[in-house]
This record gives sequence, structure tokens and C-alpha cells, in this order.
Amino acid sequence: MKTDPLTSEELKVLELFRGNPFLSFNISEIAKKTRKSSYRWVFGAVKKLNKFGIFDMESRGGSNFCSLNLGSSLALTYLALLEHL
Repeated sequence: MKTDPLTSEELKVLELFRGNPFLSFNISEIAKKTRKSSYRWVFGAVKKLNKFGIFDMESRGGSNFCSLNLGSSLALTYLALLEHL
């Protein structure tokens, strides 16, 4: 599967999981933590990360929760990249 590189803004979303890859956030929490005012933009970024297999998404209580797909070599590669930036 061909993937486009992640933008610097999408990397900020992924960076939330760098310190603790076992966390789970809903879209609103990600928007607050990345200082994005657009829920729509954050949702699109999360969907892209999910499409690439980097994130797992789960619907709980009417909210979409995102967690890092630790079985994804692409997710681990991007986390390693973030360590060196």
C-alpha cells in the first residue's frame, strides 16, 4: 500500500503517543492537546493515521477513541523518527 508522508501537523497528533504508546485519546482531547480548533481537521488526520494502520479507532459512548497500533511497523517507524527530531 502506497502512503503519502505525514505532514508536520499530523506528526504532532502522533507525537501525543510518544511518551506513552498505550494511551488512548478521543478526538476532542487530541484537538485540545495539539491546539487545533477544528474538530474536522483532527478527525481527518486521525482517519488518515487509521487508514495507514498507525492508529486503531474505537467508538465508545458516542466518542471515537484513538490508540497507537503497536503492531504496525509504520507506526513504530514514525515514532522512531519523532525521537530524532
